[in-house]
Amino acid sequence: MKKIFTLSLVLFAIGCSSTSSPTKTLNLFGYVGATSGDALTKTSIYTNFVYFGTSDIDANFAVTMDNLQTFHQTAILNIAPVFWDFSTTPPILFSNWQTKFTSWIALNVNKFTPLRVYAVTPFDEPSGWGINMANYDAVCAFIKSTLPWIKIFHVDGISPASFANIKNYVTNSGSLSFVDIIAIDDYEIHPATDANFLNIRNFYKQSFPGKKWIYVLDGFWDANHITAFGNSINIMGTIASEWYSFALSDSNAIGLGIFIWDGGDSTWTQSKNFPASVLNIHHLIGNQVIH
Repeated sequence: MKKIFTLSLVLFAIGCSSTSSPTKTLNLFGYVGATSGDALTKTSIYTNFVYFGTSDIDANFAVTMDNLQTFHQTAILNIAPVFWDFSTTPPILFSNWQTKFTSWIALNVNKFTPLRVYAVTPFDEPSGWGINMANYDAVCAFIKSTLPWIKIFHVDGISPASFANIKNYVTNSGSLSFVDIIAIDDYEIHPATDANFLNIRNFYKQSFPGKKWIYVLDGFWDANHITAFGNSINIMGTIASEWYSFALSDSNAIGLGIFIWDGGDSTWTQSKNFPASVLNIHHLIGNQVIH
């Protein structure tokens, strides 16, 4: 018989988890892609950041940032298109990438403040894409020299190619020295018991000690989730609770990000269309984290 997790059971689990950590380290909770007024109206009561992609040619950047400010949200920005030319495989740096970045910042100086932008991602999953990591380090260093207060958020995946590339980077004395926060994208798993995820996560922790972590939980539902968890989307509330408990067990964890509220694959059920029972769990966890 399939075990049924009721809201009261999840509430009990969240309560126990939150009291088991002697020092509160988690303080960030937010969605990828929750940038619209409708999304922010529904989520801002229990979130404090939004992750979204942008660039120096994004005509909506200023409006999006103002929307976030209205709803008291800070931004974590994927700014890869500012630096990298995606017309090649793998992408390479634009010849004028420094100028593109500094000009963009100068035009948006009132947007790039410590209260409005928490962190930036120079490239999402650079190891998986096979990016030249010396160039990646150079971009991170330049961002820090331009905006010394900003945090660099390194996001990577768990594919065999990605893991091989990051291991090669470490073998060649790579240290992610300008990176402040790390995340690993892995979905359709139970984080506390998934051997592959734990192996990769532990490699990152051993290779890049002292970095802060944001854990990324599934905010979408697709065929792979059905294969992993069965036919009921309601299990996603339990999965969210598992990620919360896992993050609480890591003293270097500072937040939880949910992929994705809106903007993903059209075949997915995204968080904006999750059942109320699942969104209630997101709400409960978010309140625990940000208050």
